[in-house]
Amino acid sequence: MEQDGLEWSCPTCTKKKQLEEKEKIEKVLSKQKGSVQTKLNFTASTPTSGRKCIMCKGPVRENSVYCGDDCIRKHSQRAISQLNAATKVTGNLFYFL
Repeated sequence: MEQDGLEWSCPTCTKKKQLEEKEKIEKVLSKQKGSVQTKLNFTASTPTSGRKCIMCKGPVRENSVYCGDDCIRKHSQRAISQLNAATKVTGNLFYFL
């Protein structure tokens, strides 16, 4: 992850940060007089809600179809083995444009 320039945060710290941000927003909204206050639901607004990993069916990372690096590796290994099997059977390797 460090090689990719990604910063890792533990799930507990991430949840704590989200709760702090939610509290800040709620304070700002409560200070505004004459405006309609709405309850913020961060779990429903996340782009990953309802999406599942294509390998293990767990919750996915943001902007991804995988839950983690392990599932990415598993998927690539499965794809390579399927391509190798197809090449052995047909004798042709297909190139995708």
